Amino acid sequence: MGLGKQAKVLSKGQIDAVLSFLSTTRYPERNRLIFLLSTKAGLRAKEIAQLTWWMTNDGTGEIGYEICLQDVASKGTSGRIIPLHADVRA
Repeated sequence: MGLGKQAKVLSKGQIDAVLSFLSTTRYPERNRLIFLLSTKAGLRAKEIAQLTWWMTNDGTGEIGYEICLQDVASKGTSGRIIPLHADVRA
């Protein structure tokens, strides 16, 4: 049962502040990607944790233009396809 609360939307300034802080962490690229997957792609924590290369890469092995979430990684029994924002792809 849900609590009926929706996540807050971060402002541009808040996103910039978080990205600035993440650049000072031990693993800045990884942390930046995780944050952008949450804010720009709208992924849930479980979905981010269960991402695999297969879900993010295209047939040639390059980062694709969308994420193909399998049932295992998504909420419920239906996977979904999420377009990748340019910031996330970079």
